[in-house]
Amino acid sequence: MKKGILIVFSLLGIGGVLLYLARNGVLTGPQAGLMFIACIGMYIGFGTLIAVYRFVNRLE
Repeated sequence: MKKGILIVFSLLGIGGVLLYLARNGVLTGPQAGLMFIACIGMYIGFGTLIAVYRFVNRLE
């Protein structure tokens, strides 16, 4: 439960930073959206990588 809350808050923090940058003109709206989607993809990708690594270590 704690890990899920930390993941949600970290994604909200990253989203907040991206929104701040988009509102100040550093990023455009589509750029900020794509960066947020990329962050979610990295969370899923690295989470899968860690899960597979732990599973393989249990097999040995």
